[in-house]
Amino acid sequence: MMTPTALLLVTLLQSAPAPHDTLLVKDLRARAVPMRLANGTLSGAGADSLLAEAKRSQFFLIGEDHGFADVPELGKALMPRLAAAGYQHLALEMGPVSAGLLARSMGRADMDDALSRMFREYPMAIPFASREELEFYGAAKALSPVESIWGLDQEFLFSPAVLLSRLAELAPQGKSAPVARTMADRAAHATREAISRHDPALLFILASADSDWARLDSAFAGTTVPEARDIIRELRASREIYLTSMSRGYQSGLMRSLLMKQHFMDYYRRAQARGKSYPKVVYRFGSNHVIQGASYTGHYDIGNLARELAASTGRTSFNVFVLVLNGTQNKYLPYVGNDADRTGAYDAGSSLEMDVSPFAGAVVDSTSWTYIDLRPLRGRVAAGRYGALERRLEKTLTGFDAVVVIPRARANRTF
Repeated sequence: MMTPTALLLVTLLQSAPAPHDTLLVKDLRARAVPMRLANGTLSGAGADSLLAEAKRSQFFLIGEDHGFADVPELGKALMPRLAAAGYQHLALEMGPVSAGLLARSMGRADMDDALSRMFREYPMAIPFASREELEFYGAAKALSPVESIWGLDQEFLFSPAVLLSRLAELAPQGKSAPVARTMADRAAHATREAISRHDPALLFILASADSDWARLDSAFAGTTVPEARDIIRELRASREIYLTSMSRGYQSGLMRSLLMKQHFMDYYRRAQARGKSYPKVVYRFGSNHVIQGASYTGHYDIGNLARELAASTGRTSFNVFVLVLNGTQNKYLPYVGNDADRTGAYDAGSSLEMDVSPFAGAVVDSTSWTYIDLRPLRGRVAAGRYGALERRLEKTLTGFDAVVVIPRARANRTF
């Protein structure tokens, strides 16, 4: 009797949308090598190739679809090897102020307890918080203790409550502290309401008025505390991006990609000022952000910046897409879902809106992961050797250096 995974692979291959995929599958399979992750250790020819590419690169980028345990577990296994290869910085899909909170917690002896408390008190204040991510952060301690975490993104929808509470702690006595505390309390209440009523429009970053932020600006107009200024500036920028997304999705995505690149260059220049001429950085983001060239949504994102920045100094970047085909995924979003979504069935084709059958057909076997170097295929794609490919499949083949195919993954465990 076939295992569920083997049956899935047969089904995907049988449902390949066009005959030209046969040649593509053959070329992918010719470059496919196995890799395994067991007991926290990577092994196999695929793991050796992946680590070799990371060692010779200045930037190593991991793209993913969120909500799996396997991806942070892969990151956890990679961290000590990357640290030994000279990587000192980890760029993550979170805001820079949130990254600062995370980094300070990572520096504590009771890191696990401190972060667990924060994740429970402020649900989803740190994006994608899960028990596996907590272990990944612990492994990231192997990197430099000085500004090891780079938060490149906007501050998350659920971040205002914890960030405004931090702002109240930083405020001098007088008018500043009460204003920040009042806004923090309102943000916490708005979060509870949005979760209980499953309505994201109630979240403070969307429901607050311009006058609220003007009052905050006025209260902190004379502050000399850099972190206080950062909190206000980043929350304001994030609010503008989210509000724009409600009516102009492409423009919002453009604003977000520009903000990420600005944040990256701020961190990068500070690292250079500390004596690292060419800082080595590992990234973990959604795959759309770390692709080279135009992203799936048509933006030139941080993956493209990494590629061009490295090339401008004669160095390289290497980006890999961790592609889960099937399994379970944590799809929990408290403002639209419920506890049942913490472990939901996953199918890559429908979730990613991409033809994944060529990758399914190239897996070495259903019990191990498969590493495939995509770079030799780029010229063949450009020459039309595989015919008219589905748009996202073609973008993946030309926009990533490699893919790690996981036949079946597990949902992560949120707090």
